[in-house]
Amino acid sequence: GALNWNNKPTADPFFRELIAYPNEPVFFDVTSLVRTAQGGDKKLSLLLNTYVDNASSQSTYATSENGTVAFRPQLVIETLDGVFPVADATVRGGVNANTTHGTLPTLEIKNDTAASLDNDREAFLRFDLNGLSGPPTNAFLRLMPLVTPTPVHAAAA
Repeated sequence: GALNWNNKPTADPFFRELIAYPNEPVFFDVTSLVRTAQGGDKKLSLLLNTYVDNASSQSTYATSENGTVAFRPQLVIETLDGVFPVADATVRGGVNANTTHGTLPTLEIKNDTAASLDNDREAFLRFDLNGLSGPPTNAFLRLMPLVTPTPVHAAAA
């Protein structure tokens, strides 16, 4: 079924920290993760979350459903055009844990200070690597922050 907080996949270990600014693309070097995924099920799944713990910590990124194609997440493989995700979604905790947000045009991450998980958000991306002819020389995840608190520290796993 559709992804929500209660059925979200287990995240791999932390691999990168960043500071994001609105409307300025961020890039993660994911070459080693792509190579590892190619040796397995050929699916690269990524979790976006934040370790900033306050009510103003939400960051928002474009999804594959976003109306502006240039804002959509891409897996950029050297010598190839970008690969768009086959799935991406935000999941929310607490009372929203069973709600599916997979068709929204944004990915949201937030770690709220409230006692409940109602406002906590994580975002997931999955790329199909079956079309790659071999291990990439370089691979980068490109995300476009649409909204960020100033400054924001985000983490990806």
